[in-house]
Amino acid sequence: MGTWIRFDTTLTRHPKVIRLAAHLDIPRHQAIGILCELWSFAINYAEDGDLSQFSDAEISYALEQNGNTVKALVAAGFIEEDGNGGRHLHDWYEYQGVLINRRAENAKKQKRYRERNRNVTVTLPSRNGATERNETERDETIEEQQLPKRNTRITESFVLRMVEKYRSKKPQEVREAVEDARGHSSHKKWSDKQRHVQNWLRRTWPEATTDLSNWGDREL
Repeated sequence: MGTWIRFDTTLTRHPKVIRLAAHLDIPRHQAIGILCELWSFAINYAEDGDLSQFSDAEISYALEQNGNTVKALVAAGFIEEDGNGGRHLHDWYEYQGVLINRRAENAKKQKRYRERNRNVTVTLPSRNGATERNETERDETIEEQQLPKRNTRITESFVLRMVEKYRSKKPQEVREAVEDARGHSSHKKWSDKQRHVQNWLRRTWPEATTDLSNWGDREL
């Protein structure tokens, strides 16, 4: 799933919306839909609200509207131009800044967590003397011994299940986290690859507390 955007409830009958609808000769509700499309596009592809990199044709195509739409958005005051070829969304950071900062902070936390847990080692006793093993590997090995029989390969179906399970994250973020898990040295030691990836995702995003035990590809 994508990122949430803030929507002011006063927007539906705001004079700027009426102005946009009048410029395009469309119903007010259709104008609101165009704005939702515009802001959804921006939060994913122009997070800072700067639309300078996109032409009128590209923005219109993204909104599935005609070539007059951008001019109408400028005339209504939803897009501001600086006179030097640059343009940005009106008061974008004021309305969406909290969400942008939160997403950036979550990305930093995930990166720090992965880096912190990637190379943690402890000395564990063994019958033949002290050996060094990754503490995460030790914990995961214990969990692995209690697993029911399942298809343990990392299939596309399994990845899609993880994308759906972590719907608060971008699909690409989940896929990258899956690849991080598969590329880690501990992954080779697991016979149940899916459980290893599940544990990895759970440690990457500890705020996702929902049980993942039934999200593997069970053998029929």
